[in-house]
Amino acid sequence: MDVDYLILGGGCAGLGLAVNFINSDLRDKRILILEGREKYKRDKTWCSWDVYPHQFRDAISHTWLNYKFASKNSEAIFTGGKCNYYHINSFDYYQYAQKIINSTDNVELRMSTRVEEIIPQDDFVLVNTPGEIIRAKYVFDGRLPKLPDEKMLQGKTGYLVETFLGCHVIAEKPIFDPTTAVIMDSNFLSEGTFGFYNVLPFNSYEALVEPTLLYKSYSELKKQFNMKIAHQWVRDYLVLGCNYKDDYKICYEEHEILPMIDFVKYNKHSHPRVYAIGTAAGLLRPGSTYAFISIQRYNEELVKRLLVTEFPEPPSGHSDLVKRIDNFLLKKAYYMNTSHQFVDSILKGVENISADTYALFMHDCLTADSTKDFAKNANMALFLKS
Repeated sequence: MDVDYLILGGGCAGLGLAVNFINSDLRDKRILILEGREKYKRDKTWCSWDVYPHQFRDAISHTWLNYKFASKNSEAIFTGGKCNYYHINSFDYYQYAQKIINSTDNVELRMSTRVEEIIPQDDFVLVNTPGEIIRAKYVFDGRLPKLPDEKMLQGKTGYLVETFLGCHVIAEKPIFDPTTAVIMDSNFLSEGTFGFYNVLPFNSYEALVEPTLLYKSYSELKKQFNMKIAHQWVRDYLVLGCNYKDDYKICYEEHEILPMIDFVKYNKHSHPRVYAIGTAAGLLRPGSTYAFISIQRYNEELVKRLLVTEFPEPPSGHSDLVKRIDNFLLKKAYYMNTSHQFVDSILKGVENISADTYALFMHDCLTADSTKDFAKNANMALFLKS
């Protein structure tokens, strides 16, 4: 089978790239997406601030005007900005993309297909699957990269491992504040843990309660983290944070392990005809693990470059400003002793910037004016003292 564009992986990046092709002057290209899953289901949560006009805005399910940070020493609620915080259910995203793909004759999404080998040639790329060999002019590889080797990471201070358990909780009483998303709350976690809660209230009865833990190595994570303890952290938040001791139901849960690494060099362009996309292109932001906006922005820019030239250089993932700050924060966080110290350091650094400037910074979308606001008011000296 011959195609113009072959996309490996039908996740956030792969489906997003296909939709961008369809919505561009490249819509007549023969496009094939290979996905290993048998079917799509709700398996992830993507959150972002409304700072970038991507092509999946119709898939947004919830928005919050206010967002909150809290520790035992301080609390801050950002409000009054134009950039609301929003939530996308991955299943809604998959369905939205599939509807567009299925309405386009020259674009195919093939499920339950495993990629065995990629063989670049001068004029095309051969991709072996169990059923056939596919020949493509370009390959866009969105398959998840391998986790870094633990030995390579030993002694690296600009490195943490983040893991979380997100539980969609339904309570029998109205216990949540649906107007405010909790971005970081270091209260209510058991002593000796290093992390925070992220809580997304969908209404006064329902919320995604997500205890998030940070570790200095994968081996440390394996020794200290287990799902039973994580479920107890969810219960602790409801009891201690919401004063709720009655029964509740968990209708959905997700668990992820994400590397927070500032020094890994991703190979975005291993061959003129092969491009990495998504997490494989290093688009997971090291200091915060936000990726949704960077993936959408990267896809759109890559399509624009393909429109004007053959074999363009891939877009950069993050600005130099973000790389420097994330590198700095990871190194500081590595030596911190408590969750409260971690949250306090972030609050002290950004307490004087506006809500919109913070939102733009978190997704590397600072404008000229907001860059000035950030440079003037983000108190980096207080980060250094943390």
